[in-house]
Amino acid sequence: MVIFSYGNIKVVHPVHLHGHHFHVIKIAYPPFDPETGNSTAFNPDIRCLNEPCSRATWADPSWINGNIPGVNLVNPPLKDTVNVPANGYVIIRFMADNPGYWFMHCHLQHHQFEGMNLVMQEGDVHEMAPLPTNFPTCNNFRVNPNQFYSIIRNQNRMLVSKGITQSFTSGQAFAKTSNAAKMCLLFPWICDKNHYV
Repeated sequence: MVIFSYGNIKVVHPVHLHGHHFHVIKIAYPPFDPETGNSTAFNPDIRCLNEPCSRATWADPSWINGNIPGVNLVNPPLKDTVNVPANGYVIIRFMADNPGYWFMHCHLQHHQFEGMNLVMQEGDVHEMAPLPTNFPTCNNFRVNPNQFYSIIRNQNRMLVSKGITQSFTSGQAFAKTSNAAKMCLLFPWICDKNHYV
C-alpha cells in the first residue's frame, strides 16, 4: 500500500492503521532546499492523474507491477503508525489476515475532521466475526446517571488500589461535584432521556 502526502509542503502526516501492524518497506522524501530543509516540490516518483491528485500512479511505468527500487524486503521495521513525509510517500506491507472493517487515519485530529481517513474492508462480510447481540449501533448508547457514577466510583477504587490519586480535574472529579441533572445537561447522549426529538 502506498501512502503519499500531496499539498501542504510543510506537514508530515502520522498515519495509523487499526487492526494490524505493518512493515514499512520504503520511505521516499521530496526534493528539498539544502539551506532551509523545506521541500521544494512533490516527490517525482508519483504522477498525479487529476488536479487534486486523488488518483495517481508511478511516474516510471516499470514500477507499476511492483518492481520498485529501494524497497526493504529483508528486515523492514514493524509499525502501526508511520510518518508520511510532506510531499513524499511511504510504502507499507501487511498480511491481510484479520477480516473486518479497519480505520486508517492521520493522527492529527483536525486532519481527521477534514476527511484524511478511510475505512478499509478486509475480507468478505461472511468471513468477519459476528457482532455481539448487545453491540451498540448508531444513536442507541444510553446509560443512566447512577450507572455513570457507579463506573466512576469503580474506576476510582481501582486507581486508589494501585496507589494512583487524583491530582487534576477530570471526569472523576466532575462526578463527585456534580449531580445527575447537570450530567444529563452536559452529556445528553449518555442519559436515558430521549434528546433526539
